[in-house]
Amino acid sequence: MNDAADTADAIDTGPRKKSYRAIWRWHFYMGLLIAPVLSVLAITGALYLYDSEIERAWYGELMNVEPGERRAPIADQESAVRRAFPGARLASVVLPHDRTHVAAWAVVDPRGARRAVLVDPWTARVTGSIPEHRRLMHVISDLHGELLLGRPGDWFVELTASGALIMTLTGLWLWWPARWRVRGVLVPRLGATGRAFWRDLHAIPSALLAVGIVFLVLSGLPWSGFWGEQLAKLGTLSEATRPTPNFSAAPTLDSLGTVETAAGVDPHAQHRDRDDTAALPWAVRESGRAPPQATRTGAARIALQDVMRIAERRGLTRIGPRLRVFYPEGERDVYTLSLIPDRAQDQRTLYVDPYSGRVLQDIGWRDYSPLGRAVEWGVMAHMGRQFGEPNRLLALAICVGLLVAVFAGIVMWWRRRPSGRMGVPDARDHALPRSMIVAMIALAALFPLAGAALLAFVVVDRIVVARERRGNIAKRHADRTLPNG
Repeated sequence: MNDAADTADAIDTGPRKKSYRAIWRWHFYMGLLIAPVLSVLAITGALYLYDSEIERAWYGELMNVEPGERRAPIADQESAVRRAFPGARLASVVLPHDRTHVAAWAVVDPRGARRAVLVDPWTARVTGSIPEHRRLMHVISDLHGELLLGRPGDWFVELTASGALIMTLTGLWLWWPARWRVRGVLVPRLGATGRAFWRDLHAIPSALLAVGIVFLVLSGLPWSGFWGEQLAKLGTLSEATRPTPNFSAAPTLDSLGTVETAAGVDPHAQHRDRDDTAALPWAVRESGRAPPQATRTGAARIALQDVMRIAERRGLTRIGPRLRVFYPEGERDVYTLSLIPDRAQDQRTLYVDPYSGRVLQDIGWRDYSPLGRAVEWGVMAHMGRQFGEPNRLLALAICVGLLVAVFAGIVMWWRRRPSGRMGVPDARDHALPRSMIVAMIALAALFPLAGAALLAFVVVDRIVVARERRGNIAKRHADRTLPNG
């Protein structure tokens, strides 16, 4: 088969021909809406897979240190941070990822601005500091999660992610060949010219990576604003859907040591006005329960070095990097230790009483519900960590494949569209097959933002079709009224 017949296998002469242009039209609408943001998500997602490596290369000596024989006591590092920023409040510390990495201390100045203070763990020397909102991976993370636009950006990212499911569904239908072969179906015809070349670069990577694309979308959506919140609300329905089995309000200890309920307490009260809730596992963050409170107030707090001894006894320092310790803010707040290593099964969250040093709660994989485990496992695989380097390379391949497919699709549209027009595929006398209608309705019900976009497309499509019909009627009328010869 020659390259000029690049879509012959897809369209063929059977019943599919009557549906091809209708499905292509919906694929086109959704692609036109989400392609720019999907490209941003693919680029920032690929960068975030190598967050530590990129930041260490970007910041150089600020983040890279020479390992010594013995680490400086955590108290010395803490004192160095306090001396460097005497008016600031210490919010948290992230332990080094390896022997050549700095410890990152988060401080909050009197105006509420957050700053990352980097400390050499071997010498307790402050190597530098970075405003948190300008830290490279913080910017990339915000761009990936909300396009630097806050809540509206989060909604559009969610719309893009759920719209990608519709794009994948319709794209697979368009790609599915009438006659299977290697070149042009499973392997792009890189030696082809014109539309065949761009069609292969658009369709084949998308089709081969379809399962991975769907997985990345579904594993990322729990962290979205609208859909993620609705998923967390499933925790009120059954034990299996609760992020953790103790989804309802947690017990706390009053000053006499008796148990009291925390019903009505804001589950994120300890982390209000901070960027720290995102550093907790989803199963803990969305558990619907308030963090436990301190058993008494007014006494002297235990030092951070005592908290680290507790972490060591509990095994949190043996598993690997990414242990973060949050300081208590108010008198009733507690120390929070969050360990999110590469494997979801090794996650731990500890709440430590700042006065007695008692571990009030120790939450781990064993405490997660089936839903909580599925989400946490999916998140770590989404970030390319759950299965080590092969996991990261596969996630990178999906991001690169998405970029190639989006770019090729844009080139195809630009080359095909008539000058000065959108180039919407003509679908007159073509209808969606009933199975596709049912599938799209199901996706719209499961992902309301994508459903709203589909509804908007229906309205737009009706307007476009009506204008085309009026234009055709006017043209025929003009043709009839023109004088002959």
